[in-house]
Formats: sequence, structure tokens, C-alpha cells
Amino acid sequence: FVLLSTYGQGCVTHLLRANLKLEPWVDELDTVLFVGLEWLVGTGTMRVDQKMQANMRLSDGGLAFFSARACAPRAYLGSWALCLHQVAQNEITVIFPFLP
Repeated sequence: FVLLSTYGQGCVTHLLRANLKLEPWVDELDTVLFVGLEWLVGTGTMRVDQKMQANMRLSDGGLAFFSARACAPRAYLGSWALCLHQVAQNEITVIFPFLP
């Protein structure tokens, strides 16, 4: 479970770092990840409410098994928030090389 959820979260963060495109592959990734989760918990096909509960945080009674579609915008914004200052500084240096 830990490996499956870590892989799912890592895919979203790394694949969406360059751009935010919620293409069909995001839903396909969710499908594959939930098939793995269904196999692990032995439920067969999970109902919509079960998937919603799996998406909830641990402290809220869920599994913290977040949906790729739900996490995609946060992953995109979070990755840019970490490097936006450096990117902006590099752009300013290229355009105005005389600035500190």
C-alpha cells in the first residue's frame, strides 16, 4: 500500500511539474491506482463513496490515497511555489544582466 500510494503521488508531482494539463492520462492513472488498491483490500470494485473515503486524510478516517486528478493542481502549484523566486530571478538576470 505504501509503495502504491507513494508511486501514485510521485507520478503526479513529477509529470505535472512542467505544465498543468489534466489530460485523459490523469484519469487513467487514477483507474490503475484504484485497481491496485482494490486488489490490496480485496473489495472487488470500490463504490464511489469508498473511493471518496480512501481519498480522505488519515486524520479524517480515510486512507490518504489521493486521486491524481484531485492532486494535480496542488502538485503543479506546489512545485512552482518552491522554485518561482529562482526562475523569476534568472529571467530578470537574462533580460537585465546589469541588475544584481
